Amino acid sequence: MKTIELYISDTSDDGDWDEETIGLTLELVDKTVTVVTGRDDSNNDGVIDATDTVSTNQTRKLTATPRQLTLTIADDERKPTLKFVPPSIQLAKGNIQDVTALVGLDTGGRIDLPTTNTGIRTTLAGLTAAGDDILLSVSPPDAVGTLIEFVDENDMTRTLPAATEGRYNIGTIGATSADAANGAVGETYDMATEGIKLRIKAIDVSGFRDEQITLTLEEGRTEASMMAEGGSIDPSEPATVTVLSGEATPTVTFSTDSISIDEGDSERVHLLADTDQGDQVGSATVSVSGDARIALEQNGSAISGGNVSFDGSANAELMIRALGDESLEDGEEKTATVTITDASGANIGEQRTLTVTVVGSTAVPVLPLVGQLLLALLLTAGGARFYRRRQQ
Repeated sequence: MKTIELYISDTSDDGDWDEETIGLTLELVDKTVTVVTGRDDSNNDGVIDATDTVSTNQTRKLTATPRQLTLTIADDERKPTLKFVPPSIQLAKGNIQDVTALVGLDTGGRIDLPTTNTGIRTTLAGLTAAGDDILLSVSPPDAVGTLIEFVDENDMTRTLPAATEGRYNIGTIGATSADAANGAVGETYDMATEGIKLRIKAIDVSGFRDEQITLTLEEGRTEASMMAEGGSIDPSEPATVTVLSGEATPTVTFSTDSISIDEGDSERVHLLADTDQGDQVGSATVSVSGDARIALEQNGSAISGGNVSFDGSANAELMIRALGDESLEDGEEKTATVTITDASGANIGEQRTLTVTVVGSTAVPVLPLVGQLLLALLLTAGGARFYRRRQQ
């Protein structure tokens, strides 16, 4: 077996950041050998040895299956990434703030382009947003036009171009940092040196809840373009735009802190949401603890998952029913606690718990004669464990 040593020298940089893949194939060049298959006693000395001439031989061709080797050369250049500066902003109704979209090699706010590699610098400098190089995604998609809008400082009536498959060509809605003062839009911008400035205006929110919008930058180039222009670029980390409602947040409480119910009876209580935005709460969630057996109902049905609906008002009515408890004697008491655990974005007030006291009651209607006969049969069959009431 022979060992082949392969030396690869990389003396130049190809101007991109993608690793290179080289395919190598090892194969055997056509080769023939003569194989000695026998000798005879050509010199008649009675011994067949090396002094005799070859009497028989065979020519053979050596063959071998080609072997393929893939060689990957890692590129020492960092992969560029898209990003927003700053990564999050908060806006009240009517406020405007700028967010800059950049492409660079660092993770912070400053652009860090290589100074020694002119190939990568040229590639990134040529990456613009005039075409479809960089796309902007907005989530939720209907936030544009309802919660925020991208504006031109000198033309607040400018209509935002329609999104394609939920993504915008960032060059049509941005302004460079250099041109931001005069509100220039729709030009060719150098993402690698000055970035693209997005001027965002908060429209309004409905109700008391702050609304959050997510912005993401991603590649818009084709696979062919990326291969020809240095490779792909990583998408940005999401940027968040929070639109503040400015309205007072409602506080949800129980209408009372305690009630008492006879076993088998029910009682109504109310969850109240104060402030002018109380009808925007929507729902609250409650939990039950304690040893009293109770059931929670709303509009004649048991509530699901502890969810109490306000039905578009600031007052949610809750029915609390005391269930039969065979272990509760006449006049005995057990308690349960109902707690407000969530109020759909609203605050929960100090009166967040309701103590329910269930009082045992053994009063039952006197059974008719037929009922007494049936009861006797039940008792005979061991059914006494199902009947604990005492007749007065």
